[in-house]
Amino acid sequence: MIKPPNLQIGDTIGIITPSFPAPVQFEGRYQGAVEQLKRMGFKVKEGICTYKTEGYRSSSIRNRADELMRSQKDAGVRLRDAHS
Repeated sequence: MIKPPNLQIGDTIGIITPSFPAPVQFEGRYQGAVEQLKRMGFKVKEGICTYKTEGYRSSSIRNRADELMRSQKDAGVRLRDAHS
Protein backbone atom coordinates (compact mmCIF):
# COMPACT_ATOMS: atom_id res chain seq x y z
CA MET A 1 0.00 0.00 0.00
CA ILE A 2 1.31 3.44 -0.93
CA LYS A 3 0.64 6.13 1.66
CA PRO A 4 0.97 9.82 0.85
CA PRO A 5 3.07 11.96 3.19
CA ASN A 6 1.29 13.56 6.12
CA LEU A 7 -0.03 17.08 5.68
CA GLN A 8 1.96 19.83 7.37
CA ILE A 9 0.75 23.14 8.78
CA GLY A 10 0.71 25.63 5.90
CA ASP A 11 -0.01 23.02 3.21
CA THR A 12 -2.77 23.77 0.70
CA ILE A 13 -5.88 21.62 0.52
CA GLY A 14 -7.81 21.77 -2.76
CA ILE A 15 -11.60 21.45 -2.69
CA ILE A 16 -13.43 20.59 -5.90
CA THR A 17 -17.06 19.76 -6.59
CA PRO A 18 -17.21 17.66 -9.76
CA SER A 19 -20.64 16.28 -8.98
CA PHE A 20 -23.06 17.61 -6.36
CA PRO A 21 -22.93 21.37 -5.59
CA ALA A 22 -22.56 20.88 -1.83
CA PRO A 23 -21.17 24.39 -1.17
CA VAL A 24 -24.36 25.84 -2.67
CA GLN A 25 -26.79 23.38 -1.07
CA PHE A 26 -25.11 23.37 2.36
CA GLU A 27 -23.36 26.74 2.40
CA GLY A 28 -23.18 27.11 6.19
CA ARG A 29 -21.67 23.66 6.76
CA TYR A 30 -19.27 24.10 3.85
CA GLN A 31 -18.06 27.50 5.08
CA GLY A 32 -17.69 26.11 8.58
CA ALA A 33 -15.49 23.29 7.29
CA VAL A 34 -13.32 25.69 5.25
CA GLU A 35 -12.89 27.96 8.28
CA GLN A 36 -11.96 24.97 10.46
CA LEU A 37 -9.25 23.93 8.00
CA LYS A 38 -7.89 27.48 8.06
CA ARG A 39 -7.94 27.56 11.89
CA MET A 40 -5.93 24.34 11.81
CA GLY A 41 -3.25 26.16 9.81
CA PHE A 42 -4.00 24.95 6.30
CA LYS A 43 -4.54 27.01 3.18
CA VAL A 44 -7.64 26.26 1.12
CA LYS A 45 -7.93 26.53 -2.65
CA GLU A 46 -11.41 26.17 -4.06
CA GLY A 47 -12.15 24.88 -7.55
CA ILE A 48 -13.80 26.82 -10.36
CA CYS A 49 -17.18 25.09 -9.84
CA THR A 50 -17.41 25.55 -6.07
CA TYR A 51 -20.29 28.04 -6.04
CA LYS A 52 -21.98 27.08 -9.31
CA THR A 53 -25.04 24.98 -9.87
CA GLU A 54 -26.74 23.61 -12.96
CA GLY A 55 -29.70 21.64 -11.75
CA TYR A 56 -28.46 18.84 -9.53
CA ARG A 57 -24.86 19.19 -10.76
CA SER A 58 -22.22 21.74 -9.83
CA SER A 59 -21.62 22.90 -13.42
CA SER A 60 -21.37 21.78 -17.03
CA ILE A 61 -19.49 18.62 -17.95
CA ARG A 62 -16.70 20.73 -19.51
CA ASN A 63 -16.31 22.91 -16.39
CA ARG A 64 -16.29 19.92 -14.06
CA ALA A 65 -13.66 18.14 -16.18
CA ASP A 66 -11.56 21.32 -16.27
CA GLU A 67 -11.84 21.68 -12.50
CA LEU A 68 -10.68 18.11 -11.97
CA MET A 69 -7.74 18.42 -14.35
CA ARG A 70 -6.63 21.78 -12.91
CA SER A 71 -6.66 20.39 -9.38
CA GLN A 72 -4.56 17.39 -10.39
CA LYS A 73 -1.98 19.54 -12.18
CA ASP A 74 -1.69 22.21 -9.45
CA ALA A 75 1.73 21.64 -7.90
CA GLY A 76 0.87 23.90 -4.96
CA VAL A 77 -1.97 21.68 -3.73
CA ARG A 78 -0.97 18.87 -1.36
CA LEU A 79 -4.41 17.27 -0.84
CA ARG A 80 -7.28 17.16 -3.32
CA ASP A 81 -10.77 16.36 -2.11
CA ALA A 82 -13.29 15.38 -4.79
CA HIS A 83 -16.79 15.27 -3.31
CA SER A 84 -19.24 13.14 -5.23
